[in-house]
Amino acid sequence: MLVDKHEDENEENGQFPILDNKYYLIKKIGSGATCKVKLAKDIETGEICAVKILNKQQGKSINQHHVQEIEMLKIVTHPNIINLKAGNKGNLKKPDGSSKVVDYIVLEYAANGELFDYIYFPKKGFPENVARVIFKQLIRGLDGCFKAGVAHRDLKTENIMLNDKWVLKIADFGYATLLEGKTGTGLLHTFLGTLSYAAPEILAKQSYRGYCSDLFSCGVILFVLVTGKLPFGKAVNYDAYYKHFCKNDYDSFWNLMLPKIGEVSKEFISLINLMLAYIPANRPNISEIKAHPWLNGDTITYQDYYNEFEKRKEIVTMMKEIEAKEEQLKKNQRTNVNAVYRGEELNTGNSLYFNEEVKVKDWVESKNVFSPYQIKLNGNNYFAHLQLVVNYFEKSMEGVKRKIIPNDKYAKITVKYQQVEMEDLQGLEVEELTFDVSLLKIDDESYMLEFIKVAGDKFEFFNAFDDFVSYAQSQK
Repeated sequence: MLVDKHEDENEENGQFPILDNKYYLIKKIGSGATCKVKLAKDIETGEICAVKILNKQQGKSINQHHVQEIEMLKIVTHPNIINLKAGNKGNLKKPDGSSKVVDYIVLEYAANGELFDYIYFPKKGFPENVARVIFKQLIRGLDGCFKAGVAHRDLKTENIMLNDKWVLKIADFGYATLLEGKTGTGLLHTFLGTLSYAAPEILAKQSYRGYCSDLFSCGVILFVLVTGKLPFGKAVNYDAYYKHFCKNDYDSFWNLMLPKIGEVSKEFISLINLMLAYIPANRPNISEIKAHPWLNGDTITYQDYYNEFEKRKEIVTMMKEIEAKEEQLKKNQRTNVNAVYRGEELNTGNSLYFNEEVKVKDWVESKNVFSPYQIKLNGNNYFAHLQLVVNYFEKSMEGVKRKIIPNDKYAKITVKYQQVEMEDLQGLEVEELTFDVSLLKIDDESYMLEFIKVAGDKFEFFNAFDDFVSYAQSQK
């Protein structure tokens, strides 16, 4: 990837932060609950890379995961695994001359971002012959992990990246560990991951084998690749869908699911049944997966594979450009950052006309462009719009009365969306779904409501957004 002339000029003018006198930090390209990810340029070689910078004031366990990621990536080398370039504690110097010490990891740059974006936009899922090409790369990468003696433990579509040639790269090894475990028995005892992808033995807080739990997560990913939907909420015996796997009643699961996802092949159903098996010993190993009829079915040429992603990239790129413009608009409208929310003000009105504008096909021609997790609220009653959000998320808002509401142009509320009971999470190191809901004035007649994920699973995030849309429509 080349850095354009404008960026070169910024380097010369000292407009970029400099990390350890080795890297220009050009712009933010991602973020999560524990870190920010920056596009960076090696000052000496000119090579483009990605730098993960650990958020300040993180707990001890977060720092341990930072160290763990470096250690695991040092011993795992494979074309389908993100390549580690450096990891350290260093000095970050800002353009204004100030500086601070940060923990960072320098990684191979995956120019095309997360696989998730291309599954969800512009249409959900891939045809099976395309999904097969993607999944083969995932299995090869995971095989590389296992052969190096490493379990990933947080496989999901957000942790699978794509480089400029659309080659799949497994990333984010912060939860990774050695397959043999601390005692050398092969049993692991730390219960972590992402709820929607975690194996049932992890959610049941039972000792487990890393390769079995990773293959279960791969089964969830395969289902998502083909259908664009999660197969269940979480792998427990009271989940409306997964309970049928617990009883080996696969027919009942598919009778519920097929009307939602449409027709899929018998070979696909067979492989999903095996990989999502409730009993770990019943899941296939890597060799058995490679030999399965579904994986050996028809595929497409590399050129057709490349073209499929390039077509989807047009929409994904447009969406990201829209987000960047709207983020700048929000920054311009945050004028009084010290104002405090007063709940009683929200009772000043409740008239609302709701209009959802999220159709991809309208993006190019529409003057008022909205991304798939933004909605337009017609009407100029600021407090009525804000009341809509408060009413819906009242039980899951985090410190609402301390959140910033500068004026009648911009507001932000942070939501921790509880989809499971807190007692279910005790003893599990999992990310809770957390997102910001921002209310932004567009003009004298309308506002925009934007959802931005902070932590947790993206599919759960979009489900939460869809649920809110249904609620808002019911309030017309």
